[in-house]
Amino acid sequence: DDDGESFASIVEELRFIASESKLWISGGGVHTAVPGTEPGAADGRKIYNTHVIIDDRGEIRAHYHKVHLFDAAIPGKVNLRESRTTSPGSRLVVCDSPIGRLGLSICYDVRFGEMYVDLVQKMGAEVLL
Repeated sequence: DDDGESFASIVEELRFIASESKLWISGGGVHTAVPGTEPGAADGRKIYNTHVIIDDRGEIRAHYHKVHLFDAAIPGKVNLRESRTTSPGSRLVVCDSPIGRLGLSICYDVRFGEMYVDLVQKMGAEVLL
């Protein structure tokens, strides 16, 4: 991987399944370490929420770190802060595949339509995941 990221063991298992089954896998919502940190450390180090594309040979073709983190507070009811434990990504990602150019996203990203406009119009995505 070009940025030295260490992927979770779940990704290694998905790579094995992809190569054995000869199928591409889209795995979203995988927690991966921020390079140079230890996830869950007492000093507040964070993880990425990662979408990974694995080809039919078990090779990681692309990965995307969720850009839009979910933080919501309703006084007296709920206080959800994904940003407490998760670092945001900084770039959009597309990946060529047998079914077309894939535009990667995760969960809450769907609330930000401009991201999808960029994936399609600027980056050539044909399939949005």
